Amino acid sequence: MYAAFGADANSNFTLSPAVRDPKGSCIEESDCAFERATLCAFDAADSMASSVSFLECMDDTSATTALADAAKCAKAATPTPIDDAKITSCYNGAAGDALLATASAAWNKAYPSRATVPCIQVNGVKVAQASFAPIKTAMCNAGSTASVC
Repeated sequence: MYAAFGADANSNFTLSPAVRDPKGSCIEESDCAFERATLCAFDAADSMASSVSFLECMDDTSATTALADAAKCAKAATPTPIDDAKITSCYNGAAGDALLATASAAWNKAYPSRATVPCIQVNGVKVAQASFAPIKTAMCNAGSTASVC
């Protein structure tokens, strides 16, 4: 999806983990360790492309521990690897708390009741189905100038 929208994606994509309660459980796990590591990686990444690459890797990991998987995926991120030391520092500090709190506020505002992931929005409007065709339609109808439109 990201690649299909090219440079348009850099200004129009946002990645938001599903954090219901930053001090409790997240949507897909009993704590928010993987979301915390992911948010810290996004914060340390130098581009949306590296963030997307990191997230794809995290989705494919064997789920050992959040920081172990984050270290592996940070190294594999393209076009630019992400500094694992920055992820670890963020994860173990106040920055990780702040990122989780911000993600939680955004998630709960967008999805105040039960929700499944992934949840896709284009300009704040929920896309009914998380597959390429409906997302492409929503992005193009919202004014994307990507060649795919």
